[in-house]
Amino acid sequence: MQNYSNKALWRTYIFIVCFSLIAAGTFLNLKWSDFKKDATSQQSYSNKLIANSIANNLDKYEVFLNLVGSRLQGLLKENKTSEAKNLIEELMLSNKALAGIGLANQNGELILTSARLDHQKLINLKSNPETSDTFEAVLKSDFLIMGRTYYMPNIQEWVVPLRLALKNEAGLVNGVMTVGLKFNVLEETWLGNSLPSHLKLLVLRNDLYRQFASFVSPEEYQEWIAKPLPEQRFKQLLDMIYQQTGKTIDQIKSDGKLVSYSGPDKDGFMNAQTVSYNRKYNYYIVTGTSYDVLYEKLALPISWLIFFCITFNVGLFILFRRNIHTHSQAKVSLQYQVEHDPLTKLPNRRYLLNHYQEWSKTNSGEHSLLYLDLNNFKTCNDIHGHSTGDKILCATAARLVEFFKGSLCARQGGDEFIVLCPVTNQSVLLDYCEDFANALAKTIHVEHLEFSIYASMGISFAPCDGHTLDELLRKADMAMYEAKRKSRSIGFYSEELEAKTKQASEIERELSTALKNNELTVFYQPQVDAYSYHVLGIEALLRWNNPTLGFVPPDVFIPVAESSGLINEIGRFVMEQALKDGYEVSKVCNLKHKLRVSVNLSVSQLFNDDFLEHLQGLLAQHQGQEVTFMLEVTESLFIDDLIRAKNILEQVKFCGVFISLDDFGTGYSSLSVLSKLPINELKIDRSFVNDILTDEHDWLLAKSIIYLCKSLSIPVVAEGVENKAQADRLAAHGCDVFQGYYFAKPMPKEQLIEFLNNKKDLNQA
Repeated sequence: MQNYSNKALWRTYIFIVCFSLIAAGTFLNLKWSDFKKDATSQQSYSNKLIANSIANNLDKYEVFLNLVGSRLQGLLKENKTSEAKNLIEELMLSNKALAGIGLANQNGELILTSARLDHQKLINLKSNPETSDTFEAVLKSDFLIMGRTYYMPNIQEWVVPLRLALKNEAGLVNGVMTVGLKFNVLEETWLGNSLPSHLKLLVLRNDLYRQFASFVSPEEYQEWIAKPLPEQRFKQLLDMIYQQTGKTIDQIKSDGKLVSYSGPDKDGFMNAQTVSYNRKYNYYIVTGTSYDVLYEKLALPISWLIFFCITFNVGLFILFRRNIHTHSQAKVSLQYQVEHDPLTKLPNRRYLLNHYQEWSKTNSGEHSLLYLDLNNFKTCNDIHGHSTGDKILCATAARLVEFFKGSLCARQGGDEFIVLCPVTNQSVLLDYCEDFANALAKTIHVEHLEFSIYASMGISFAPCDGHTLDELLRKADMAMYEAKRKSRSIGFYSEELEAKTKQASEIERELSTALKNNELTVFYQPQVDAYSYHVLGIEALLRWNNPTLGFVPPDVFIPVAESSGLINEIGRFVMEQALKDGYEVSKVCNLKHKLRVSVNLSVSQLFNDDFLEHLQGLLAQHQGQEVTFMLEVTESLFIDDLIRAKNILEQVKFCGVFISLDDFGTGYSSLSVLSKLPINELKIDRSFVNDILTDEHDWLLAKSIIYLCKSLSIPVVAEGVENKAQADRLAAHGCDVFQGYYFAKPMPKEQLIEFLNNKKDLNQA
């Protein structure tokens, strides 16, 4: 338990550590998101500035080319070629960004160029593969067209060509003006101070040629600028943008809005990038920030976070370690309290559950389990209070531990105790338990009071009766209640007891639905006058025929009904059915006197709170009918509560109901008790009648009962009369009424009617 608790605390510590790491990771992730957001905002702002700068610069050159071209064409028409050349050279000197100026006709032939181009072989712009596409485009466009960036060997610089078609008033092209802008000067002109040092810029033409790249060294221009972006890579890039933003290439071109995403640079490292598109001049502007720059910004928060996490978790470790040490000490004390009874200090049921297997192994799995219940403890507790009861329990626990040395003694709860004893020999254990019962019964002194405690013990053995604690407890408990029922101090579990318990359980289960399923029927056995043999009355006898259990005898299911509480409902059914059938029988048979209907009444029925109310309602339903109602009670009724039973029976008798004392002689009734009871009749139990012809002792008892009743003027009924000799002998000594197989067996209502119509006088029986 302690190790488990410590593990739980360490798991809590690990959870907190993990949570702190997750929190730190979340913080870093949020910080990273902020940095990316800031980078994206900066890129977007820079992208807009650069886009405006480039567009304005191109617009300026568009006007410049248009004006210069018109002027040059005018001079050439006037055959002022030298002046035209001078104009070009003046322009070249005044604009350091210009690498060259030329004027071409609509066929692509350069007809006028700057001096810097005179010393190299001039190309035909229309037929040259590297310039033909842009030359064709400029012929069809009203705007300036940027050509592919190329390398000029004579000035040893990379140049961005700009071309503009010169059109007449009719809109026809009559020449093309072209200039070359130095690549290195463009970086200053286009970017100015708007681009941070870490920000990358790429101007990508619509035909996938790179027009400009700020992040490429001069040594890489030939590989990077002179070649177009591979279509496959461009497609992958577009797929990436679509997955992140949901934007297609057409949407990027048509919207004219900025689109931000994450993508690789030329070396494959991830960058935060922003792209826009210029629809007038047909090029993409891509600005990007390497993640390395963001990582550098993240370094400081990471350092502080690592410092905080280490400090926090080291401090937490020290705190938890100290707490676990304190907790371990408290746990030992707490575990003792949890596993021991606070009153008797004995181990409790939890202790048994936790340590039974270990204890059993030390005894090789062979031992006995004793289940003790104090028989008269409740009375002591109720009369003298719980404080006195607690002292009795402590004294009992002390005697238990002292007597069962080498055993494990525990308190189950209330007045129940459990002993795990290594003794497995039944006879030895029986003697041992009897000695303990005698020791326990010795006087216990509590202040000025003296008590003698008695216990009922149930015993089961491991492993023959079970391998688990629950199984052994259940069987020992079963044996204890059997011992208590038989008023014994010790009981051993047996398979017969298990079968009996299971049978009682099955009977209880089936009996609970017996009334609903119409399985219960009432039979009637006639009672006859001892002298005239006329039928005086009938006794209602319950019969049960279950589809699963078959016919179940009353002496088997009635005790189960009484213990389960079903007897009240069943008893009502019998009373109602007997009165109803008795009325019908007396009406059909036309008897000369009122038919007496006797019904057996259990103790729990009589003591039920609504018994009298139900009886009065039942009598009211049958008021005025030709039947006399009699209730038969047993002697056990008066053992439980004589005064209460007497008061209830007096009210029953006041209602006009007769009382019969059944099974007389088998209980504890005395003459003084008998004389005080409001009874109208007494029945001699069949156990005395059976052997009155052969057993002189039984006959003397039966005869004594008859004489006793005669002295009290109480009629006597003899049960179990099986032959004429028994009837004659009983009648000769004053018995008043007979009931038994000699006259009639129990029978259903229909047979009873037939029997009474045919044999109203049983002298010939």
